[in-house]
Amino acid sequence: MSDHANKTTPLQLDGLSLDLEQTARDKLAAVFPECFAEGKLDIDMLLNLCGV
Repeated sequence: MSDHANKTTPLQLDGLSLDLEQTARDKLAAVFPECFAEGKLDIDMLLNLCGV
């Protein structure tokens, strides 16, 4: 068996940061689609649906 077969390839990163805010918005939109209009969150609608 050669040394090459035992080596693992390092993880390649793309150098881009994960957009955590967009990820959170996407999750909210999946659960509460009626709280979004034109891609913007209607916080009053969200609070109303949550009973606050």
